[in-house]
Amino acid sequence: MKVYIGMPIGRIIEAETHFAVLATVHALYKHGVSVNHGTIKGSSIVEVARSRVCEEFLKSDATHLFMIDSDQTWQADDFLKVLRLATVLPVVCGAYPIKREPVIYYVDRQKGPPIRNAWGCVKINGIGLGFTCVQRKVIEQLTEKAPKLKMPQRDEPMAHIFRNDTDDQGNFRGEDMAFFADLRALGHEIWLEPHVQIGHIGLKEYKGNFMDGFKDAAGGAN
Repeated sequence: MKVYIGMPIGRIIEAETHFAVLATVHALYKHGVSVNHGTIKGSSIVEVARSRVCEEFLKSDATHLFMIDSDQTWQADDFLKVLRLATVLPVVCGAYPIKREPVIYYVDRQKGPPIRNAWGCVKINGIGLGFTCVQRKVIEQLTEKAPKLKMPQRDEPMAHIFRNDTDDQGNFRGEDMAFFADLRALGHEIWLEPHVQIGHIGLKEYKGNFMDGFKDAAGGAN
């Protein structure tokens, strides 16, 4: 296994995120896992930055792309937990709260009772992309399918994997939910590891326990 930590950065990386990366890299080396850390800096268009992260990942020999936003915090053990799951599941995510009080998690859950797999993960439709690990074959499939567009300050077209669009009901859909919709269209299942705790840096660190608000009978976005 070789993991590529891909992180789009607008202006800065939060200090807490930087410390989490350092602790994670140390833990990965301790467990004998090769790691590359790729950042895309200065892009004001997150869809382009995410597509560039995928392009750089495919230039490496990494087996897994772990996408993390530059305002997330986490424990190295939780990173390792998601990474282990990604050895058997093509797409694994962690949930993090949005930047407001009270703590709210935005997860597009399937309707009806949750579907769990043998590892305790919950099947979902989509989630924010800030803590998501995917196998290399997934990015390769998306790259083959994506349109090739000319981007500013680039000589060659690039596979533009991420986009904003609308869903079947005409509702706006951001690049994260569109990404997961594309994955499901390719036949992949999206799995949430509900026990990892991820912080979100804004005016403060927003953090909670996703399982506290998890209801077996509930469905839809939460």
